[in-house]
Amino acid sequence: MSSPILPSSVLPPPILEVVIYQIKPAHLKNYQQHGLPKFKKLVKSMDGFHSYQTLASCNQQGLLIDLVRWKSLEHAVIAAESVQKIQNSPDYANYLDAFEKVNIFHHFQSLKGTSQSLADT
Repeated sequence: MSSPILPSSVLPPPILEVVIYQIKPAHLKNYQQHGLPKFKKLVKSMDGFHSYQTLASCNQQGLLIDLVRWKSLEHAVIAAESVQKIQNSPDYANYLDAFEKVNIFHHFQSLKGTSQSLADT
């Protein structure tokens, strides 16, 4: 039996996860070619995942922003907790070594009454 489709006013608002981070210069090429695609594949497999985009700074080499859309804050938090555990495994040691620092890691939702929601983009 399928679950009923709820009107969008009843669904939790979509969440945008924003991560701003610096990759060490010596690791940047390897991170972009190997580390990031492997990590994106992991994140895309998580429940509640919607989309993932990475942007690079035009002014500062190695400064990147990940914009990850989630179905709900609950999905985003559960995914973040899972990722933290998985990142500590030997399979992701090189991935973590590439990071100089994480500047920002926060979850955002659209303001009520704004003309465009995250779901519309």
